[in-house]
Amino acid sequence: MVMSDLGLIIRLWPRLFLEVLSKYKDISYVKRFGWPVSFIGMGHNMHPVAEIHILKKRIEALSSVDCAEYNELKQACIKTIEERIKQIESSTNLKK
Repeated sequence: MVMSDLGLIIRLWPRLFLEVLSKYKDISYVKRFGWPVSFIGMGHNMHPVAEIHILKKRIEALSSVDCAEYNELKQACIKTIEERIKQIESSTNLKK
């Protein structure tokens, strides 16, 4: 549930998301599972095209943050989302 809420925050307040995430970058969960940016939500029976759309909107929101302090974290989050998009596309035979 928390990861789903974080996904909403990314699009609404991307700088706030990066600010908060930067404070928790060394916790064991992040070290084990990576940045919590590509999870859409529990129980969503979402069509892959819709899921990709949401993930691309997250990239768009993160890309709008212009703050050198969060640039490395922003790029890591975008990379995680892009990897998830590729995973969805390859598992469903979707083309970009």
